[in-house]
Amino acid sequence: MKSFGFNTYGAPEVFETIERPKPEPKNNQVLIKTVAFGVNPYDVKLRRGSEQQNRPLAFPIIPGSDVVGQIVAMGSEVTDFEIGDWVINLRPLRGYSEYVTATTSKIVKKPKTMSILDAASLPTPGVAAYNIIHRFLKRFTDTNDKTIAVIGASGTVGSIVVQIAKSYGNRVIGIGAKKNAAFMHLIGVDEMGFYDQEDVGAKFENQADFVVNAAMNGTDNGLINQLVKAGGGSIATVGDIAPVITKSGTSLAYVHQDKSFDTNQALRFLTHLSRTFGLIIRADEALPFNVQGVITAHQKLEQHTNEGHLVIAQKHERTTTHGPAK
Repeated sequence: MKSFGFNTYGAPEVFETIERPKPEPKNNQVLIKTVAFGVNPYDVKLRRGSEQQNRPLAFPIIPGSDVVGQIVAMGSEVTDFEIGDWVINLRPLRGYSEYVTATTSKIVKKPKTMSILDAASLPTPGVAAYNIIHRFLKRFTDTNDKTIAVIGASGTVGSIVVQIAKSYGNRVIGIGAKKNAAFMHLIGVDEMGFYDQEDVGAKFENQADFVVNAAMNGTDNGLINQLVKAGGGSIATVGDIAPVITKSGTSLAYVHQDKSFDTNQALRFLTHLSRTFGLIIRADEALPFNVQGVITAHQKLEQHTNEGHLVIAQKHERTTTHGPAK
């Protein structure tokens, strides 16, 4: 089978097609024929070599965490899935492949109404958004009718945070560029702040019970401190640099992955949300399922020319929905 990976760190052009044996599922695993896979900023870090100290890996390295496809074989212990099921898989690596194996704790059945593009865009940003709401925002799920401000509300993670927050009945302030106003309105943002058009901090000063910073690299330029209420406001940031907080009683959490987090629980929540509340995911048009498609996706990420999540998909499966309702 074909996989797309690299044998040296460098520019997007280091990607090559790598022939590997088709994997065999273990007793508690399924074999998935990949129809599409997502391309994430973390994949760019892997390819550049930025993660080699944090996560040393042997070459060839085949990135890829987000896969959607169809089960074509199963281990003897698998009882809750069937051959032919369409599934979404969040995995540690090697999603850029024609076939992958996965344990049943890392997959969920794809809703019939969810497109291939959306399904391939969901796992990594969706699970991040789920954990922001349920693990990193102190007391968020204990109440509703509160105000949450989302910096980067038009991005993949931020937009899913917005929709989860709305499903809990909260008022959402969405902060992004003016060009993204229509999309922020579509996902349910109640009030908008355009950082490229106005003084957002002054406009919404001291209004947010909760602040999520999902902006690229976690940059906020002091905005978090302006938005959050004093005396008990809660902040979650994707950034590594501590924001300057001068208001008393404010809690701050840095968003990170943890092996103790329940991936399956998060995926089940997200697919249930899609079926019941509706879930809009911003994805670019799919790129071809070949090495050039992968190279182009990485070039787009580096040049910031994509408007939504990037997906590599089989030609005949690019935007359609598939599979029986599950």
